[in-house]
Amino acid sequence: MNILGLTAFWHDSTAVLVQDGRITAAAEEERFTRDKHEASFPVKAASFCLKQAQGKIDRVAYYRNPYRNLFPQFMQVIKNLPKIHRTVRHQNSWIKYWFKTFSFGRHVREDLGLKDVPVDYIAHPLAHAASAFYPSGFDRALIFIADAIGEMTTTSLFLGEHGRLELVWSLDFPHSMGVLYQTFCQYLGYAQHHDEYKVMGLSAYGRDRYRHVLDTLLIPHGIDGYRLNLKYFQHPWGEKPYYNGDFIKLVGFPPRRKHEKIDECHADLACSLQEALARTVTSFLKTRAKRHKIEHLCMAGGLALNSVLNGHLLESGLFKDIFIQPASHDAGASYGAALISGLNNGVQPDRERLTSVSLGVEYSSKYVENAVKEFSNKVLLPEEGRWKPVSRLLKEGKIGGWFQGRAEFGPRALGNRSIIADPSSVNVRDRINDIIKEREYYRPLAPSILSNLAPLYFDIEPGQEFPFMLFIVKAKDKAKAEVPAVIHVDGTSRIQTVPLSDDPWCSLLLACYNEDKIPMLLNTSFNRKYEPIVNSPEDALKTFTETELDFLVMNNYLILK
Repeated sequence: MNILGLTAFWHDSTAVLVQDGRITAAAEEERFTRDKHEASFPVKAASFCLKQAQGKIDRVAYYRNPYRNLFPQFMQVIKNLPKIHRTVRHQNSWIKYWFKTFSFGRHVREDLGLKDVPVDYIAHPLAHAASAFYPSGFDRALIFIADAIGEMTTTSLFLGEHGRLELVWSLDFPHSMGVLYQTFCQYLGYAQHHDEYKVMGLSAYGRDRYRHVLDTLLIPHGIDGYRLNLKYFQHPWGEKPYYNGDFIKLVGFPPRRKHEKIDECHADLACSLQEALARTVTSFLKTRAKRHKIEHLCMAGGLALNSVLNGHLLESGLFKDIFIQPASHDAGASYGAALISGLNNGVQPDRERLTSVSLGVEYSSKYVENAVKEFSNKVLLPEEGRWKPVSRLLKEGKIGGWFQGRAEFGPRALGNRSIIADPSSVNVRDRINDIIKEREYYRPLAPSILSNLAPLYFDIEPGQEFPFMLFIVKAKDKAKAEVPAVIHVDGTSRIQTVPLSDDPWCSLLLACYNEDKIPMLLNTSFNRKYEPIVNSPEDALKTFTETELDFLVMNNYLILK
């Protein structure tokens, strides 16, 4: 059975193909339109998946059920009628997209030509939960889902057992850790839905001096729940910013404007936010793990991309193993929606551990050859010792683009669409941040390292794998001395471990190891500021020519400047 899972109309529109319970293709619409966090109906991404399925689709699954929780949503509007004019003024686009969800079936018929294909509407939290549990490889696990809001749910906990999912706890809007994080994002001068990772990176430079602020805003409720202190927020009626005057008085300094200098107080506030998040989630999961006697955890939802939180949970030792959906934001909910649709129609999901998200578009050797033919300063790398010239360029301090195979699904570059550099050079790191990526100084760059040698550099157990760059781990002294470019100011790294194989990414790492005895690369996403990761050869060549990259490797071609 071929099931097309879709997200659309809110942000991160995506298409996923699940064939007989196994994911075989996935792509975000932004990669094709080049508009980051694209929200429109994913015609191009869906067309890619349809091509993979040779046009044969049995069902379409949508990651939301627009009819779920209609009464609570209606009551939320009634409750805030005195401020409804402000709701409409500030949330016009949100209201527009909410109504669009009711026209989803029409878009499937008209935009994709799937006129007689049944459409299944899957509850948003359930879609997230399925996307995390079924690819985890666990027979029994807790599944923690935390979003800003999905339908009306903000946080939920499922129990996964013997292939079944059971909702055991949930919390509804306006109480939301996702909204709390967005509020601080706004307060610190960043854009919600776009810049949460900047707050996370900045937190490492601060001290937990604003714990009293977070203890006032995020309060325990019952045995293991939490609530927001709504006295300090105005998001329940949709007004932006989400904080109010009482919030400003509580913090004690005014909101930062977008281009203002980052001061110590901003870093400290970000640090206190991260600490409060870790305390709240850890306390909640500790209680639940004990109650249900469970050793495994799965996570999805936007909050699961917070690698600092994930690292804290890993270090806590609460769970024997943790699996996080690599596309855990709304994009990945399309995958879960397709799995639930299949389950409801007699198709069991594949239960093997997901180890690769190389699921996007791929270009043939002939296509790449035609794309690079106008570049005179190019060489076709030889079969023997193919990646040795690349490793030498990196050792010389050169920075390159790397384009191979199928595009990755999700927000991380994992060796198919990457910018690569020598991890031992701080100067190279600063050049990437300042000139190529135009990023803030406080945002770290990540290492990709051969799995078998990773425990020499990082505080992890032999055999522990981190294939998706979703966990912060502590760096050992050897790493701090030899590869400072990928070590954050707090002595941590968001690592990707790469098992031995004949894959080009692993082969390049081995070539680098042979060159200078360092089994890793600095790896960051192949894109410019505010652009999606490159998708096509044309995207890669455009970024290469318009930035300060020194070279580009595309399939077996090396192009120099």
